[in-house]
Amino acid sequence: MFWAGLTVGLGLSALCLLALFLAGAFKTREAQPAYGKILVAAVENPFSRRALNMGVRMAGRTGIVETLYVIEIGVERPLEVPADEAVAAGLRALEEASYIAKNYGKRLLPRLEKARMGSKVILDTQAQGSFDLLIMDLAVSDTMEATTRKIAQYVKEKATCTVVILSGKQKLLE
Repeated sequence: MFWAGLTVGLGLSALCLLALFLAGAFKTREAQPAYGKILVAAVENPFSRRALNMGVRMAGRTGIVETLYVIEIGVERPLEVPADEAVAAGLRALEEASYIAKNYGKRLLPRLEKARMGSKVILDTQAQGSFDLLIMDLAVSDTMEATTRKIAQYVKEKATCTVVILSGKQKLLE
């Protein structure tokens, strides 16, 4: 009787271990993100949901997403000029971006910069932070289409990482 009970106990233990092993083998694991550090940049425009969504998804659980809002100061004005309205708009955009990303379960690292050339600041930030992916969502209006196209082309040529440029018009991506 003792041997029969021992055999049944060992058999059940082996079956439990086999079930645990098989459950772990078939369990789906989250793939490692392809990009560890992602920069989502905007030049005097609010961040779009699709750019933030793309950044958060491509970062996965372990990746870092940083947002950069650039305020361009014209050549006729000094850089130190108080641009209260533009700074307030930038802070609102960064706050909204943080709120959107929070809905996806991700915290963003916000950054606000004033500069003469937005594209240069974006590239400098990308190079210094050693980002793996740069996402830009350029809002294209008829009055700024040429300038936006130049910014997109300059960033694509000079960036040292993968660049994704989102726009409302397909002509920009050609």
